[in-house]
Amino acid sequence: MPTRRPARAAPDAPDRNGAGVSQRRRMLVITAWIRTVRAYLIVSKTMERTFRAHGLTPPQFDILATLHRLPGISQQELADRMLVTKANVSFILRGMEAAGWVERRADAHDARLNLLHLTATARDTFAGVLADHDRVLAQALDGFSDDELQTVAALMSRLGPPAPS
Repeated sequence: MPTRRPARAAPDAPDRNGAGVSQRRRMLVITAWIRTVRAYLIVSKTMERTFRAHGLTPPQFDILATLHRLPGISQQELADRMLVTKANVSFILRGMEAAGWVERRADAHDARLNLLHLTATARDTFAGVLADHDRVLAQALDGFSDDELQTVAALMSRLGPPAPS
């Protein structure tokens, strides 16, 4: 007796996994996710090489960029903006302090807080790597019009809470 194949679900039928989404929607979600991750990984790999050429890791660049934009923030604020733990940031900051890139200054209003600042060396390093960072991003996104970039940015902003400014 021949074995029977299970019947295929109609594209708009609810998925069997109980998620309550159609098979078509599920495939669209998976495809969008995979393409988003692949795009990130492609640019990230090139960016990592760029950072390494300047003696930086991606997290160190992230810290330099954040402290350049927001001098005097606390370690907790930095961790929140980087979406990592305070302990993780603390580990990276120790190395950056030892390299002479970051300094902690006591908060004038709260002696328990140390505020983070870039050193002159770090500002010079950041200026050099920023030009290469911008070039890599410009090359990666060169095939998109301004309108398309605005659309992508708007769509991606809907994925989670707004990024801190």
